[in-house]
Amino acid sequence: MKKILKFHQFVKIERGPVNSCIYDLLKGNIYQVTNPLLDQFQAQKYDEIPGLVQSLKEAELVIRVEENDWIPIDLCINYEEPEIQSVILELEEGVDIEASLAALETGKLNIVKVHFFGNREVGTFFPGIPVSNLEKDFSFCEEISTVTGDFVDIQEKTYRFNKRYNNCWGTRIAITKDGSIRPCIYSHLVMGNISVDNTAETWNKADQYRRITKEKVEKCKDCEFKFACFDCREIARQKGGSLYSTNPTCKYDPYRGE
Repeated sequence: MKKILKFHQFVKIERGPVNSCIYDLLKGNIYQVTNPLLDQFQAQKYDEIPGLVQSLKEAELVIRVEENDWIPIDLCINYEEPEIQSVILELEEGVDIEASLAALETGKLNIVKVHFFGNREVGTFFPGIPVSNLEKDFSFCEEISTVTGDFVDIQEKTYRFNKRYNNCWGTRIAITKDGSIRPCIYSHLVMGNISVDNTAETWNKADQYRRITKEKVEKCKDCEFKFACFDCREIARQKGGSLYSTNPTCKYDPYRGE
């Protein structure tokens, strides 16, 4: 039985209109290839694209297997969501911490880290949970949202998370000093207030914001890099006017591959 070339089992492919992006989730690397070349590879026309085949071999992105023995593995399926969501809790100086914790109990949230934007010592409220005292700096969000083409390692856990949740709002919840519950400490969106007893609507909104993935964002949904870069929805909302506006700090054009 003849042997054929196939992609490594830990590689996940994302297509854009022009190029495809091959994510090596085993090593955390990204390899970009034009769609016509990828089509030829998948059609097993290896003799027509020797350069691509050799480059894939050098990147250790292909293996040789017996024909019909290949079993593709998609690491991003059969992922069970936890009943309790793990989040970073962001608190503004002057917030009522005890009232905030009471409100959070109804949201079925597991606090794994606390960012306190002030100088007060609040660690006693969160035994066993890391607490960081920070200064507000929204410019940092714009900096890490700027797409330069240099991507850090793409780990399997991050990649799977970004397919299901927003890479920022999906990781946190914020409460400001007026009791407002927001997607993050920099957001102007208000989902509810800790003084309101009926919080079901609050957590429904929170879940909707958490699930604004790149599949729902203008331009990003067509980009082969959509699960590789950081995206701040608050910057896009403020500058683009919509929760689903394209990232204004991204200069990549997925329709031209430039």
